[in-house]
Amino acid sequence: MSKVINFKNVELKNISDFLFSLKLLGRASRGRNKLLVEMEEKAEAFYNDLQELKEECYQKNDGTGKTELKAGLTKQEVDEKLKELGQDMAGVNVEEFSDKIKALYQALDKYEEPFKGLDAVCYDRLMDLLEEIEL
Repeated sequence: MSKVINFKNVELKNISDFLFSLKLLGRASRGRNKLLVEMEEKAEAFYNDLQELKEECYQKNDGTGKTELKAGLTKQEVDEKLKELGQDMAGVNVEEFSDKIKALYQALDKYEEPFKGLDAVCYDRLMDLLEEIEL
C-alpha cells in the first residue's frame, strides 16, 4: 500500500492548524512536525495556484479601482473553477518517516482531551486518511 496521504487542497490549512494545536510527545510530535512541513509545501502550491486563477479571472477596473471579472467569464464559472481547485488532491508522501507517522496515529487514537467543532471534524478526517495508508 502507498504511503501517500491525499488531502484535499481546501482542507490543508484546517488540518495543519489542528495538528499544530495538539500536545504531543516524542515520536508522535516529530511525526506531526514532519507532516506539517510537507503539508505547508502543498498549501503554498495551492495558494500559488489560487493566485494564478484569480489573475486569470479578475482584473482591476481602471475607472473605479475595483476588482471585477474579466470579460467573457461569469461568477458561476469562476466559482466552479475555485471549487475544483479546492477539491484537487495534494499528496503528501510519508514513506521516509512512516514510523513517526505511525506514532502520531497511535497518539491521536489514544488522545485524552476532547475535540469539538472544527477540531473534531479535522481529527476524524485525519484519522481516516491515516488509516487509508495502512500504517
